[in-house]
Amino acid sequence: MSDAIRALQGESYINLETFKRSGEGVKTPIWFAHQGTDLVFMTNGKSWKCKRLARNSACKLAACGVAGGIKGPWFDGVCVELTDGAEVAAAADLLLKKYGLQWKLLLAGAGLAGKKKDHAYYRITPA
Repeated sequence: MSDAIRALQGESYINLETFKRSGEGVKTPIWFAHQGTDLVFMTNGKSWKCKRLARNSACKLAACGVAGGIKGPWFDGVCVELTDGAEVAAAADLLLKKYGLQWKLLLAGAGLAGKKKDHAYYRITPA
């Protein structure tokens, strides 16, 4: 088990840092779930985060609170969009299992997560 996976056990949020073309980092607190030695998350596929990840899959992650305040060390990672239907379904199931009713409410609030067709699921592999 990697140091990142071990450090993030039991956490509800991670702060995901993605990078602009200039190299400047943009930090966003997100919900995530463990999938073996990786992490998965869902976001609106039209977000700037997705556009940044399409250009540069490198990321950094750290445990954080709901407002993004860092609670532990930063770890490097690589973030890849899941496109296979079975992988997407597995990631969605893990997120639902972890967050339960909160997850259902997020998905029901189209303003927060966008329409289902706009959802993008990602896998983060800590370096």
